[in-house]
Amino acid sequence: MANHSQLRFREQLWNYLQLVPKMVPILFLNDSTSKFAVNCKSSFLVQLKQYGLRTPQCTIQGTALKNYGNKL
Repeated sequence: MANHSQLRFREQLWNYLQLVPKMVPILFLNDSTSKFAVNCKSSFLVQLKQYGLRTPQCTIQGTALKNYGNKL
């Protein structure tokens, strides 16, 4: 069961996807940058493509590792 903040995030992301379908921020590394800014330095952007008349859906899995120094 999703909590209120997860539901709010999903709603904001869905609204954002309607406006900017080419580049999608899927990971925010800093809570203060979670304003869905395309040029945000602390976000990871992907381009999602789906063909045909299907319900939009996507699952992204992976691992983020800390690099040497203070950079991810």
